[in-house]
Amino acid sequence: MSLLDYNGQSTVSSWNFTDREKPGFMLAIRGTIVEMAEVQELDYKTKQPKFWQDGGPRLQMRIIIQGASGRELAWYIRPKSKASDALLAALTEYGVNMPTYGSALGLEIEAQTFEGTYNEKNPRPFAAQILGPGKVQHRGFKPFAAPAAQAPAPAAPATPAPAQQQIPAAPEITVYDDEIPF
Repeated sequence: MSLLDYNGQSTVSSWNFTDREKPGFMLAIRGTIVEMAEVQELDYKTKQPKFWQDGGPRLQMRIIIQGASGRELAWYIRPKSKASDALLAALTEYGVNMPTYGSALGLEIEAQTFEGTYNEKNPRPFAAQILGPGKVQHRGFKPFAAPAAQAPAPAAPATPAPAQQQIPAAPEITVYDDEIPF
């Protein structure tokens, strides 16, 4: 499966961790998270969108990971899966509290899985670790960075400035982030 990237100029392949016979098979992936989105799951065989019994779309997370070469791979993660648990644990361990879809952009991740026979009753195990801020090769994207130290405030002027009209302070607004954590 492939998809167009953010500007429609190239394709991004899915991370192949299941079929050793297909090109690009690998059990581990390492790179910078450059995109996180909630997308509708597709039927693997028919490529048609999947729906729940109540008619609602079956959603999953798509993470685009850019390797050191600039190549990008998509990692599709179902909610409440072993992969989702591994990603959430890695982000929490790194210090990302209440992770949401944009909270890991620019972080370098290493994820791996293991060969074996897996099914609904025996789900595929995953492990993930956030390694720190990553390096992005393109996309016009600023990588994650720790906040910079603030410069000292400028000294007060020697002569008093003319009096200006006082503007009342704006009321304090509480912002709630209603994104669904994975």
